[in-house]
Amino acid sequence: MDKELRSALDDFSQLNVLIIEDNTLVHNVLKTSLQELGIQEIRCVQNAYYGLRQCEHQHFHVVTCSFNVQSDKDGFHLLEELKFKGFVNKSTVLIKAFC
Repeated sequence: MDKELRSALDDFSQLNVLIIEDNTLVHNVLKTSLQELGIQEIRCVQNAYYGLRQCEHQHFHVVTCSFNVQSDKDGFHLLEELKFKGFVNKSTVLIKAFC
């Protein structure tokens, strides 16, 4: 495990989280829950396109993605593209939500 990830896991306030979900209610529930854990850097986007754009500008330790992001591509194909482009690696936590 790399030093940056180990440090972030010791102090949740250092984690960067990306939520890719087309339902804003889910955004709010997840964001509030993560903030209660002490995570401060949380980005929420509504579709795969904007998720990819966020990953081009920032590294995320945790990516949670709805399996059925309906507006452009499904969560499975998005996560494959994120891996292919090097935006996620073995130390990235990926959470697929089946909402």
